[in-house]
Amino acid sequence: KKEAEEKFKEIATAYEILRDEEERSDYDYMLDNPQEYYAHYYRYYRRRMAPKVDVRIVLAVHNHNICHTVLQCVVQVRYGYQILHDSSQVQ
Repeated sequence: KKEAEEKFKEIATAYEILRDEEERSDYDYMLDNPQEYYAHYYRYYRRRMAPKVDVRIVLAVHNHNICHTVLQCVVQVRYGYQILHDSSQVQ
């Protein structure tokens, strides 16, 4: 039973890597360039640990500190996205 659990975990991990196009690309790159083993893991964890939302929006909402209701928070987040959108148009 223990052996079957280990095999299942191994297959599940392989599936997780191969089903995601970006992770599969990283995996293929590592196989093709074993000399860059440590650089590969740096790129992998940098992407994996990166914030899922733009930190500037979180800071904008936090700094204004006017989120007394859910609606006010939604307005603040939309305002933050608008600022980001406008600034990206300028560049």
